[in-house]
Formats: sequence, structure tokens, C-alpha cells
Amino acid sequence: MNILLVDDYHESRRRMAQFMRHFGHRVVETGNGHEALDAFDRQHFHLVMTDVRMPKMDGLELLHRVRSRRRAEEVDVVLFSAHADREAAEEARLSGASAFLVKPVAIRELVAVLQQAEHKHACLEGVEGR
Repeated sequence: MNILLVDDYHESRRRMAQFMRHFGHRVVETGNGHEALDAFDRQHFHLVMTDVRMPKMDGLELLHRVRSRRRAEEVDVVLFSAHADREAAEEARLSGASAFLVKPVAIRELVAVLQQAEHKHACLEGVEGR
């Protein structure tokens, strides 16, 4: 899958990207929401994973902007945060996020998110290919 990973904390982003690349995914890393939207508009992604709390544009605003783009329903968006913020998790869910994870993200949760997105996109590609 093509994954857009957005986190202003470089080390966290690097480790998560490395893990996903180990499983064969192509990962584009960005450090803020503006860079992420630029990348999103230039390239097709199956999954956007974004931190909630970032300077300039937070993950919830990024989620709203991604959802306003063309073919956005085909993209899974997962938010994560070091803070177990129920309000943000609820807003994310109501805005169409696929999941809300708490950092540090547990490996099993990350694997489950990746498998869910892979399954969805395999089904979508199968339907489009008919």
C-alpha cells in the first residue's frame, strides 16, 4: 500500500515508517499537515496516518481536508496521539477516521490497522477491475 505518515516528532515517525516498510508498504513521511496535503494532492495513497497534535495544522484539520478531496472515501485515515483524548477520538470517528490509536502505538494495533486497510483496498481494486 501507499501510506502517508504525518508526525512532527521525527523519531516516532521514523520508527513507524520503518516498521511499515518492513512489511512491504511504500511510506511517504511528512512533518506537518501542510506538507501532507501537498503530498496527498500529488500522489495516490491508500492510507493516511496522522498525529493529532501538531503545529500549524493538527491531525483533525488534516482529516477534514483529506475528506474534502476527490476520491477521499477510498482513503483510510487513522489518527494517533500521545494523549488519550476522548473528544478528539469522537470527533475523528464522526469525521470518518478509520481508527484512533494512542501512542506509543502497540504493534498489534498497527498491524490490525494495516490489515484492515489492505483488505478494504484489495476489495475496492477487485471491484474496479471487473
